[in-house]
Amino acid sequence: MKYFLVALLISCFVAPVCATTVRFAVGPDHQEMMDNNYSIYRANWEFMEKSLDLLGAKLVAKPMPWARAKAMVQSGTHHGLFLAANFAERNEWAVLSVPLGYEVFGCFLHKDNPDGDKIIGAVRLGGNDRILSYLHPEKLLNVATAQDGLMLLNNKRIDRFIMAKGYGKYLLDSELTEIKPSIIFDPNRAELRSLHIAFAKDNAESVQILKLVDQAIELGMNKGLYTAAMEKYQVSTEMRVDTQG
Repeated sequence: MKYFLVALLISCFVAPVCATTVRFAVGPDHQEMMDNNYSIYRANWEFMEKSLDLLGAKLVAKPMPWARAKAMVQSGTHHGLFLAANFAERNEWAVLSVPLGYEVFGCFLHKDNPDGDKIIGAVRLGGNDRILSYLHPEKLLNVATAQDGLMLLNNKRIDRFIMAKGYGKYLLDSELTEIKPSIIFDPNRAELRSLHIAFAKDNAESVQILKLVDQAIELGMNKGLYTAAMEKYQVSTEMRVDTQG
């Protein structure tokens, strides 16, 4: 028994990680985004799974509404928030991993009401995180999910709905095909954001896991896992990180 314990301790010091489980808080439709191929999301989840596995760590998803997911990371219940855009004001509570991709954020609108802008909706994120830098969260009608927001837009209960262009397109092509003909994306005043995993800067364990995650990302990119995942799920070139730079 003594020799077994000694061997176990040695293996923990020799291996990069000793039986680490990395918990990422994710949105409520995590499994749907995987199954229905929201490509930038699915590709990066698979990339992170394989890259962390190289260091002996296991990745698990904890689905929940976005505002609660953020709170769970801030409290230290879960290690990181996946997939987190580099929103204005997010640095008040978070430190971010190295970039994993890019998304364009802007407003979807109803084709019969292209000029309406009185009531603007967005998913509730909590705190001061700004999806669009020029719109404060207090000025928005907050909803629990993007699906709720797009349905309100379709029913003309709101004039615009803020979200990622790619995520909106994914929803309209998969879960919400019946309203797709009525909804369009407005490219005006859209903003390009880098995508990351967000960690609570005031939580020591979260910051330690960030170091592990950045190490895994670098290792995985060097081994070609990032490019392989992007190509497998047909992520457009402009949404990818340049791994050759």
